[in-house]
Amino acid sequence: MKRKTTVLSILSILTLSTAALAGPGHRGPSKANYKPISVASIDTDGNGMISFEEFLAFRTSLRAARKAKRAAKKAKMLATWDADGSGKLEKSERAMIRASRFAKLDVDGSGGISVAEAEGTRLAKRFSKLDADGNGAITEAEMLAHKKARKGRKGKRGKRGKRGKRGKRLKRNAQ
Repeated sequence: MKRKTTVLSILSILTLSTAALAGPGHRGPSKANYKPISVASIDTDGNGMISFEEFLAFRTSLRAARKAKRAAKKAKMLATWDADGSGKLEKSERAMIRASRFAKLDVDGSGGISVAEAEGTRLAKRFSKLDADGNGAITEAEMLAHKKARKGRKGKRGKRGKRGKRGKRLKRNAQ
């Protein structure tokens, strides 16, 4: 019975971790990116059961694939935007990236992103928050100001980052 429970728990962990890793980023899996994995591909000794060692080997291979994908993405980003070849994105290079992304959204070249231009993007949901002066267009300065205002809120947002009194008390006692 214990072995059956262990196998079932490993399979459930495997299913959950595969679904989480197959999706784009932290937003979870999408049907387009989900790749089902068969038990036979993980069961290397062919006995019809996944041992703990096989599970660990599979998890390690998933992590290695994810790390390689991140490294390739970083290399592509550096190849595109690292003008001085330092291997890091300097402040001026990050400003060029921001300007390029803003220009891509500002289709008419007016210097601001209108409601129509933001439609169909992630910006559409936050348009009213970003448009600080209420003129119906988001400028690059407004986007930057919003980003700076949000920067100070790290660790104090949402359900996952919520600390509450207990978290503060534990942090104080640890010091």
